[in-house]
Amino acid sequence: KIQAISERIPVVADKHFLISPRALSPEILSQYPFMVDGLTYAVCTHGSGIVRINFREYTINKNDLLMIYPYQVVEMKERNDSFSLEFLVIALDMFTHMPSIPHLDIDNIAELPSCVRLNSEEKKRIMEFYAFIRKKASRKDGVFTEHIVRSLLHAWRTEISSVLYKYCREKETEKELTSSRQEEISRMFFRLLYQYHKEERGLNFYADKICVTSKYLSAVI
Repeated sequence: KIQAISERIPVVADKHFLISPRALSPEILSQYPFMVDGLTYAVCTHGSGIVRINFREYTINKNDLLMIYPYQVVEMKERNDSFSLEFLVIALDMFTHMPSIPHLDIDNIAELPSCVRLNSEEKKRIMEFYAFIRKKASRKDGVFTEHIVRSLLHAWRTEISSVLYKYCREKETEKELTSSRQEEISRMFFRLLYQYHKEERGLNFYADKICVTSKYLSAVI
């Protein structure tokens, strides 16, 4: 839960989002596998490490953008002493009420990458947004601070989506995408999660809707 994270570390946060105040070592989050009830963006600012997301390992280096989608299982496997991240988490309730972004909405999460290398210009744009959101979210006297932050978070998502769209298009030119049964199940799961996440949190519910066992669904997602 976002609230649980904000109670453990000093972050700029409310019930809808949290932002790290600076580059932080991931050891403060958890030493064990965990899930977050929101959409997490993190930029590696120093060092390198290995992160496992839904049982798939990713090597994270400086300037890599890491994306963790709602309720994915995350585990920090390895890291060097200088490994640190700046991160931002958008609560699922806020995320699902944001305007969709063509070609990159929640229906396509199964096709989106979890880790992307940023070039210098991309990192500069994203981190400028990040710093501005953190500054505005820190204001205590703003009458419309929440509305301003909501708008900025959508703009942040759109900026990152432009990077993801470019990445996906490049991958499409390298290899024609094929849709397997597992990919289709993943898409169905996230569509159902988008629709029912406020009422149903149990995996059995979604497995029944898709007509697979909960064990199989857990392995796929």
